[in-house]
Amino acid sequence: MPASHLTYTPVVLPLIASAAIALGLGVYTLLGRRIAGAGTFSLIMLGVVEWSLCYAFALAGDDVGTKTF
Repeated sequence: MPASHLTYTPVVLPLIASAAIALGLGVYTLLGRRIAGAGTFSLIMLGVVEWSLCYAFALAGDDVGTKTF
């Protein structure tokens, strides 16, 4: 997907920042799991990362093909 099909909107930057924070939390929890439920929490955080990035790309897309990609 060429970068020319994406435009910057003010909503994209906070979504990418939240994805980065969720990724950090997921990796940190996965590496140091000592509490029951830490593995589940890290999987949920990785799901949040996927959702945030996909939503950011959908908002930044110019045409319908880019948004549905």
